[in-house]
Amino acid sequence: MRKSSTRARHLGAVLTTGAVGAALLTAPTAASAAALTSMTPGAAAPGATITAVATSSTAFSSVDPFVVIIPTSTQTTCESGVAASAAKTGAVTVTAAKVTGVNNSASFVVPSASTLSLTTSPKPYAVCLYGGATSGAATLVDSSPASVLTVVPSLTPGGGASGATVTLKGPTASSFATNLPGIIFTTNSSCPATYATTSPNISASGIQRVDDGTVTFNPPTNAALNSGAARNYEVCAYTLATSAGTLLGDYSQWTFAPTVASSAATGPSGGSNSLTFTSATGTTPFANANAPGVVFTLTGGCPATYGSPGNRAGTSVTKTSSSVISATVPAGVTGTGATTPYNVCFYNGTTSTDALIGVGAATYSVTIPAISLSSTVGPATTTNGITATSTSNFLLGVSTLGANYVTAERCPVTYTAATSGIVEGAAGSVRKLANNRLAATVPSLALVNASPTIYQACFYNGATAGQSTLVGSAAYTVMNPHTVSSVAPTSGSVLGGTDIVVTGTNFPTTAGSITATLGGIPLLNITPVSPNAFTATTPQHAAENGSTLVVTTVSGSKTLANAYSFLNDVVVTPNTAPNTTTGIDLTVKGVGFYSVSFGAGAAAHMYLVNGTYNPTDISGSGTTKANGPVAECGDVLVISDTELICTLALNRRFNAAGTAIDPTTYTNATVTAATTVLGNRVITATAGGFVPQDTGLVVSNATTLAPGTRIARVLSSTTALLDRDPIAAATGATGVLAIGGAVKTTAAAVNTPSSGTTITAPAGTFTSADIGRAITGTGLNTGGVSFITGVGSGGGSATVSLPVAGTQTGQVMVLYAPIAVPNNAYTLTFVTNGSVNANISDPDYSQSVVSSGSTFTVAPA
Repeated sequence: MRKSSTRARHLGAVLTTGAVGAALLTAPTAASAAALTSMTPGAAAPGATITAVATSSTAFSSVDPFVVIIPTSTQTTCESGVAASAAKTGAVTVTAAKVTGVNNSASFVVPSASTLSLTTSPKPYAVCLYGGATSGAATLVDSSPASVLTVVPSLTPGGGASGATVTLKGPTASSFATNLPGIIFTTNSSCPATYATTSPNISASGIQRVDDGTVTFNPPTNAALNSGAARNYEVCAYTLATSAGTLLGDYSQWTFAPTVASSAATGPSGGSNSLTFTSATGTTPFANANAPGVVFTLTGGCPATYGSPGNRAGTSVTKTSSSVISATVPAGVTGTGATTPYNVCFYNGTTSTDALIGVGAATYSVTIPAISLSSTVGPATTTNGITATSTSNFLLGVSTLGANYVTAERCPVTYTAATSGIVEGAAGSVRKLANNRLAATVPSLALVNASPTIYQACFYNGATAGQSTLVGSAAYTVMNPHTVSSVAPTSGSVLGGTDIVVTGTNFPTTAGSITATLGGIPLLNITPVSPNAFTATTPQHAAENGSTLVVTTVSGSKTLANAYSFLNDVVVTPNTAPNTTTGIDLTVKGVGFYSVSFGAGAAAHMYLVNGTYNPTDISGSGTTKANGPVAECGDVLVISDTELICTLALNRRFNAAGTAIDPTTYTNATVTAATTVLGNRVITATAGGFVPQDTGLVVSNATTLAPGTRIARVLSSTTALLDRDPIAAATGATGVLAIGGAVKTTAAAVNTPSSGTTITAPAGTFTSADIGRAITGTGLNTGGVSFITGVGSGGGSATVSLPVAGTQTGQVMVLYAPIAVPNNAYTLTFVTNGSVNANISDPDYSQSVVSSGSTFTVAPA
């Protein structure tokens, strides 16, 4: 119940003349009068009491007060008489009363929101205060410009239980731009001038900013009922939640109410079912309600008073006890979708001013049988035929059907004539096929913002506006069909993992709304970017050129031929080793290993190549590849279609024909006119003769080079780099070089055992420099080239790569520099056919591409 309008409310937020509104500068048009000393509060909700204090201490000693409030949008000044002010547009005459015990103060209650045409925004009013025996004889008490009262919307909802979320509007659009307000509930009849939480004041909880002019909050956790019944609290908002906070506004009373449980949580559309309502243990909300009212609301929670609920007021309400009533759900409680929640509110009676005394413990939901559409998506701006089916007989007893197609989230409660956001189905466009099935012709539906648009397809038991009720609904999306125009990049690894961008038009932008395949395999990590693009990650796929992209959305599937090529790629681990390595096991990841056989010649191979492998013959005789391998990773063990293990030797380099070079037999005597310059390690031969396999070999010239000089690097066929300076300059015939051959010959003192790989000799025979060198001599294996793989302490023994042939003593051993793979970065290349010209002669030939994953670096350990 509202408090008496004669109650004095001396609230702290004082609005003196001219304090609010930059527009309040117009000179008065009425008779001169003294300014008001104060008007408090300066902002308040409907129902709050305002107190005005005149400067004259005897302003109302012998006369009565009269108040007219005028919207400041009309004018900011007061007319000389009550009637003249009351005649202004939007003006409201308000009943005022003297404040008991004083002669200079008057109070009045802020009129209702409907009287003031107040919606969801604050509205400022000029307050005109008069004094006289009658309104006709009253004269102006306050001067112009008038004091301004800002009327703020009431709290929403007007009452509730613990945990309710309440919305509060500030006096201005920026009231909360800087700070969150302080909010208190008090059982006093007025708000303190400043923020205080001492009894009987208690602070609201959970205050959150919605925008600069709006906050939400929860009732105080220590709010209490009034002996088991509802309690009214005065709600006061302050600039800060500290003692420095000054009053922003009096939001009048908020009802803290008991919760009331329903005997059923759901019911049919259109009501007619009976419910029993029982309040929480220990509460008695209906004790003083002789004829309680029940109201069902869709939004905004429970109003503070009964109001005018129309056909959503419960019928046949019967009070059983102070905590139990029963009621019939009214016809206006209808579904607007598959499930429609209603708040249930309980009042002290059924007149518009009867107060809230209880709130539903939970929402009551109207359920409509679920229906499924034969197609949930259709074209925009054209008609489309669909069917709607349910597992329930949702059309039982229905003979005539109507349809609305609406852009709102829920259907209108009853069939509605076409208006903004609502499209009517054509007459006869909906036909009943069975009690659980209908057919409909969807009318032309427009897109909103040129994007896919969700409509609710709402079906009614007729097509009479305002009368036919909803029987079923389902979401129906209209859109322009998407197109697919390009993919970038257009190629990537068979291993997948390449991020691509697909462009086109009319792509949906909701996560999960796009699926796509590339070469028949689903794309991964599809992420919509805009209606014109989405990103994705390519899957693992066998090597293929011109793979087809298929993009599917709710509007269907579209194909882009020759969209992308999966390039044969491998990834090698580890990816580095020194060129003294006689065998390192590599793990190679790729695709298609099960589809080939590894071996010699035309079989598949895993080559180490300097640059891009090119098997095209350049010899004319089918023996020399344009860019062949420098080594091969052999002894292949296929683990799966995407993984294999192979062994790579780096201490023997391949020649142009793809055969490992034997350092024990290799020599190069073709450099016959080399030029050396003292102090310069570059040696040149105008006629050429240097070849890559000369790298690391001993080079001899008794006149110009010191014994043991080696070629550090072959720069070209005419230029090489020595590992030390020459000892003399030479040119022409004196520059004949001998490249290759033995680098060391031991004394006749080396012994080989009957078996194994360890040979012995006098201490100092072998050194660490011998590791990696080829070795020949009696007693060693004659089935291949043997290399020294280790040297024992003191140099009296060495380990060789091949088992010895048998026991020998006192033998001479000759050591040769290895023709190893030069230090460099190479590409491990998977080829399906190792033959010369395989790229021309084999239609199924493929090779992996150069990539960061396939790079293998030969470098010192």
